[in-house]
Amino acid sequence: MRFKYHETWMGKFEQHFGKKINEYPSFQKAIRPLAKSTTHNYATLIPRFCLYMNQTPDEIITNRKQHLQEDNEFYEAEVTAFVKEMEKQNLQGKPIINILQGFFTNNSKRLSLDLRKLKTTDENKNIKYSASVDETKKLLAHADCARDKLLITMIFQNGILPVDLANLRIGDYPSKPWVYYKQKRSKTGKYWKSASTPDICCFMEEYLLKRKGKVGDPLFVGREGVLSRGSISEIVDRLIIAAGFKSINGFCPKCLRDGFNDALIDAKVGHEVKEALMGHNADKIYHKYGGEVKVAERVVEAMRKVYPLICLTDQPTLGSTEAELKSLKEIIAMLPALKKLIEQQET
Repeated sequence: MRFKYHETWMGKFEQHFGKKINEYPSFQKAIRPLAKSTTHNYATLIPRFCLYMNQTPDEIITNRKQHLQEDNEFYEAEVTAFVKEMEKQNLQGKPIINILQGFFTNNSKRLSLDLRKLKTTDENKNIKYSASVDETKKLLAHADCARDKLLITMIFQNGILPVDLANLRIGDYPSKPWVYYKQKRSKTGKYWKSASTPDICCFMEEYLLKRKGKVGDPLFVGREGVLSRGSISEIVDRLIIAAGFKSINGFCPKCLRDGFNDALIDAKVGHEVKEALMGHNADKIYHKYGGEVKVAERVVEAMRKVYPLICLTDQPTLGSTEAELKSLKEIIAMLPALKKLIEQQET
């Protein structure tokens, strides 16, 4: 199932109003002081709010100025209603308020909304849902291209969040299975340490054949250019909807990472190694195991151990080395003769 531009909130906005949202001066002014990752959040929510209001960004700002002169709290009431509606859809109210307030404030501080009376729930913030292997396989079944399958698999098998996937470049991830690697997390500055899996390498190879980029180019791209954190989250979220999981409270892109975390616990991976694999503070792993070589050994060993619990395809589930695969092939070759010998003994 391929998701087209017109299916995104920006696409729906353009289809409805006949013009891209980033062509409106008020929207440009709102995102000018923002970091790139935050801009993507605005580009997802503001079009949605405009469609809810049936007003362009410029119309909203113009009306807000007029309402201030009339001491009219129209937008306070509308934003309150919009946030309540979003909360019914299991979205957190506080981040939505911050974005909408930022839209008004960044156009002019005097346009800020008075939302002190609006109480939002943090209930969803504490809800954790861990995706299972079967649920993740169902997401893969609804993904119609190697890129989307790769996104799903990297989150589920390496715990990489969309914000970090958006920063990956071709060559950052190993091309062969069971290779140790580490990457710096964009949000925390810490490193996640992990090992490539057969599933990820399989989808990576398939995707790069079509991607046809060179080493150093952004890894994930779409028809509109490089995929942002918001774009990646939206792709995963649409697959969640297509698979029928949106009604499950807490089922979101992050739940794939939570599924990986739970698998590490089920595999009884040591705490220090688990923290390193999850991209948390990994200082303790160096203190316990020594230098990078020892750390790499522990990380690869842990990934081989957990892989049977998170395998999504028919790739080798035991993390087999070449020697192990060779022995397995020899055993398989002997099976017909062994079967014949058993039949002779039985007769």
